[in-house]
Amino acid sequence: AGGVGAVLGAVERFGDNGRALDMLFLNVNSVSYVDPTLDRCRTALEWLSSADLYRSHASPAASNNSAEFQSMQRLHIPATAGAVHLLCRVEARPPGLTCTTR
Repeated sequence: AGGVGAVLGAVERFGDNGRALDMLFLNVNSVSYVDPTLDRCRTALEWLSSADLYRSHASPAASNNSAEFQSMQRLHIPATAGAVHLLCRVEARPPGLTCTTR
């Protein structure tokens, strides 16, 4: 069991969205999954980049409307963790897939 619900719950229990985002940035490149075209990797990094905008309290959006900014941060960073989980989760090798060292 687990899935996105478990990821969202873990981020909520951790209680620090900025630190959770830091951990995603540090560890996303260490996950080994099948993505020969790097499409999923690129998409995961785009999610992380967009979430990083909500971490900065020095941005114009944070200065103009702090309450709305904090609300978006509470929603977007956990959603990013869920998206990265779906994009980068380790899957079983599909039947018939062979890997060579040539």
